[in-house]
Amino acid sequence: MKAIKLGFGSVQVGSSVMAKLLGIVAICLASTIVVATIGIWQMVKIGGEIEAVAEQDMPLTEVISRITTHQLEQAILLERMLRMSGVTPRATEAELLEVEAAFEKLSKKVDAEILEGEHMAEEAIAHAHSPEERAEFEHVLEVLTQIEHEHKSYHDHAVEIFELTNQGRGYEAAELVHNIEEEEDKLNHELEALLTEIETFTLEAVRTAEEHEKAAIKQMIVVSILSAVAGFAVAIWFTRSAVARPLGTVVHALNRLAEGDTSAQVDVRSRDEIGQVARAFETFKTKTQELKRMEEERAQEEARREEEKRRQMLEMADAFQSAIGGVVDTVSSAATELQATAQTMSSTAGETEQESVSVASASEEASTNVQTVASASEELSASISEISRQVSETNEVSQKAVDEAEEASVSVKGLAEAAQKIGDVVNLIQDIAEQTNLLALNATIEAARAGDMG
Repeated sequence: MKAIKLGFGSVQVGSSVMAKLLGIVAICLASTIVVATIGIWQMVKIGGEIEAVAEQDMPLTEVISRITTHQLEQAILLERMLRMSGVTPRATEAELLEVEAAFEKLSKKVDAEILEGEHMAEEAIAHAHSPEERAEFEHVLEVLTQIEHEHKSYHDHAVEIFELTNQGRGYEAAELVHNIEEEEDKLNHELEALLTEIETFTLEAVRTAEEHEKAAIKQMIVVSILSAVAGFAVAIWFTRSAVARPLGTVVHALNRLAEGDTSAQVDVRSRDEIGQVARAFETFKTKTQELKRMEEERAQEEARREEEKRRQMLEMADAFQSAIGGVVDTVSSAATELQATAQTMSSTAGETEQESVSVASASEEASTNVQTVASASEELSASISEISRQVSETNEVSQKAVDEAEEASVSVKGLAEAAQKIGDVVNLIQDIAEQTNLLALNATIEAARAGDMG
């Protein structure tokens, strides 16, 4: 017996077909969510890098650029002041005051910008996305702090030169020019180096963000393809193993059952609609087997009844044939005996008639007796005629009995009636035989008397 099993591998799902289909949709949705999550994570990462460039690197670059610019402007003003002072003749006092005021204004801007740059560097350190960024901004903060102290020294020396110049102490101021020029060159070089460094770092950050963007696009494409292939493969496997193949198995078993094959079995493992159909199949198959068994038992019972009926009919026919045969034999025997008796009586009557004629011819005296004998002969002839008539009736009754016996083979009820009639015929034959015997005896007696009288 072939067993058909539902379920394949370790798939034992107890939910409905709708839940399975929703599970497939959930798998595809999960793949989409994975792709979207990876994409969002990459975009957030790239966005953070771009944000760092836009909100940290570029503003810090701008601040350092302004510091550098203003520092250069300060250097220019210092050179102008030296040119207009006693060290450099032909300068008015108002011009010197104007240059000093402009220098002081730029110095305050540079100090404020340095503080702004330090604050930006501290913010960048706090929000750094990588150790490299943190190290870079810590270095920028360190350089800006150093520039802050150097610029303060540069400012103090410049103010001292301005005061000496205003006091007419140009020779003393000239002694400080060499030192302040060295400080100025150092500041300029440090600012230029820091600006170049931050610009390079910003450019590298932009390139890194661009590379991360390209890598993210490639990664999203690869993950999307892999997720789509994996989701599609899982969906196909899940659909075939949990829905299509079990359903096809049940349909195949139902087709076999519809063709009359009740040997197919369905091993139910799922508790969904397919499992319900499989259990309904088992119930229907059990009912079909029960009906088939009952049909076979009924056919066997009908065959047994037909065989019993045929056997009874044969026994009845044999019994009827035996009974009818006995009756016919009895009737035939009685008819034969009756015919023999009639022939004997006819022969006796002939002899009696001959003897009567002889007696009549022999003696006239016995005319009376002859008349008596004649009367007896007439009576005997009448008796013989009666016997012949009764024999004919007996033959007719026998024929009727035979006909009724034939009808009795068709109807059991007619058999009883025919048997009754046959009994009546037998009784009639017996009566006729007894009467014939009496008539023969009377004829014999009369003949004897006639002989004695003759």
